[in-house]
Formats: sequence, C-alpha cells, structure tokens
Amino acid sequence: MSGAPAPALDTAATSALVATGGSRSPVDLRVDYPRPTPLGSFRAAPDIIRAGRTVARARADLYAAQERLCATAIGTFVPL
Repeated sequence: MSGAPAPALDTAATSALVATGGSRSPVDLRVDYPRPTPLGSFRAAPDIIRAGRTVARARADLYAAQERLCATAIGTFVPL
C-alpha cells in the first residue's frame, strides 16, 4: 500500500466484507492510480468480488470531484 488514498480504499473494502458477516483482515492490497488524486473530498465505492469462508476478495474505487476515478484497490482478506 502506498499513497494517501490507500487507507480509505482499504477501509471501504474491509467494511463491505465485514457487513457480510465476520471480521476480515487484509493480507494483500494492490492500489493502482490511473490519475493523480487531488486534495479535497472524495467517495470510495466498495464491491465484493468473492466472500468465501477462508478467503475473500474485494475491490474499492476512489472517485474525486466530478466522479473522476483516481484510484482502484483490489485486496485479499482472511478472517480474524
């Protein structure tokens, strides 16, 4: 993980998985930055790819002003 958006993307993806039941912890998180992330408000949109009992995958997209995609994270999560 690197950069300021990474913690927000991690939190969004983890929260989406926790909402399906049980605590999850990331073991891998890849963040891609298609464009610079400006300072200011943003929106993180999570999506669950797979929520298995032992391994889960989730993604989160970070949108800045005017709904411009600035960062995408895909992570692997395991139960705590």
